[in-house]
Amino acid sequence: GLLLPKGAADVRCVELYQSRVACCSSRNVRLETWDGAEWQTISTWDTTQIVPSAGYTQRLVVPNSCDRGFPEGIGVTHDCVGRPISGLQRGDICHASCEEGYFGSRTQV
Repeated sequence: GLLLPKGAADVRCVELYQSRVACCSSRNVRLETWDGAEWQTISTWDTTQIVPSAGYTQRLVVPNSCDRGFPEGIGVTHDCVGRPISGLQRGDICHASCEEGYFGSRTQV
């Protein structure tokens, strides 16, 4: 594992250096963060799908958490914030619905 110094927020890229020999490299790599209570997966990569850049390094792009564009309005509730730290990622699905006393159907956002 790799332990980043405290305050290493907003990591957008991880560069992985590993052997090109299949028996000596990791096919799957997972980036996790500790939220104080449990580990959260930020991203996973299948390294066989990533073309190495210079030499033997593979650049693993860390996705941005969704942090804006949430459904809003009077009587609207949603689950689009996601988990602490990791939030929702591109491709994740959330839902918006109406609070009690308001009318409308639950919608996938």
